[in-house]
Amino acid sequence: LLRNVQNTNVTLYYAILTRYLKQTLPIVYTPTVGEACQRYGDLYQKDHGLYLDVAIKGKVRKLIQNLRKTNVDVIVITDGSRILGLGDLGANGIGISIGKCSLYVAAGGVKPSRVLPVVMDVGTNNLELRNNPLYLGLRKPRCGDADFYALLDEFMEAVKDTWPSAVVQFEDFSNNHCFDMLERYQKKYRCFNDDIQGTGAVIAAGFHTAVKLSKIPMEQQRIVFFGAGSAATGVAESIADLAAEAGMKKEDVKKSIFFVDSMGMVATNRGDKLAKHKLGWARTDIPDAVIASLKTLEDVVRYVRPTALIGLGATANVFSREIVEFLHSCCPHPIIFPLSNPSSKAEIVPANAYKWTNGDAIVASGSPFPETVVSGRTLQPS
Repeated sequence: LLRNVQNTNVTLYYAILTRYLKQTLPIVYTPTVGEACQRYGDLYQKDHGLYLDVAIKGKVRKLIQNLRKTNVDVIVITDGSRILGLGDLGANGIGISIGKCSLYVAAGGVKPSRVLPVVMDVGTNNLELRNNPLYLGLRKPRCGDADFYALLDEFMEAVKDTWPSAVVQFEDFSNNHCFDMLERYQKKYRCFNDDIQGTGAVIAAGFHTAVKLSKIPMEQQRIVFFGAGSAATGVAESIADLAAEAGMKKEDVKKSIFFVDSMGMVATNRGDKLAKHKLGWARTDIPDAVIASLKTLEDVVRYVRPTALIGLGATANVFSREIVEFLHSCCPHPIIFPLSNPSSKAEIVPANAYKWTNGDAIVASGSPFPETVVSGRTLQPS
């Protein structure tokens, strides 16, 4: 219904969003946007935004000129390679760009005519999508880095020349590109990566407030991250930067942060080759025999005895009752942030985090969840 309104009357669409922002945000973005992306071809109604086919290299500037947009303030671009916690959705990722642009308008006050959702259609490695007769994207595996960066370089240069004041937001690019993209573009163009920097800034601010509520100073916090991708390391970096601004040494903050991925505690002596973005966070101070025993989240939690547990691993319900109750035994007001999107991927339902700690947990989630009543108190996750 909302998409039909957007297709026919943009003014009315944003009037509804701004007037009923709390009610419509879960529809326009998480958790609904995840399913919308998964079924984008099935539900297709009308084009929104710009599609960059890898085959149009050399013609991107002309394509942008054909949009006949005089001014653009914000561009949200994705290649659909890592949509929320749902993985490679190819060209269907345009739904994420559309949703984020809607947020810029409804919540940020940007004019609807001055946002531009973009998807780079460089193929998909999702066989189910490629075999779906309603899939709108290229039905071939993802292109190599040479073609990928040739297309993106051309796009970034054309944007700079056409709309020099526009900000480009990189959204849901996979780990094998997102860090290199920042290194390649951030000093030359007005751009940022939302998963690394945007999520990092927002969660660091929330964590700073949670630390105050916990009554345990930052110097005594011990933080376990479940997940060690771009979002998790970006959040950790932002937390460390914020603590450093408050007077702590950044290296001391980093010593209090532990990462868990699919193979256990992230450490240099684990025996596997770590991705580049994990190296700066890998533990170097834990004996080999101990590292060998830290294979699961529960193993790490019992070893670290953390005060905070942050989930960005897209694994539903991994914060078990045993883990949460142990966390509560380590500190009176544990910080529990199940941040994975959509809500079906959340590491814990906030209601359980509250119930298993008798309402003592400090909870923030990546998707909206309903309030919970515990011991007569109404509790709402941030």
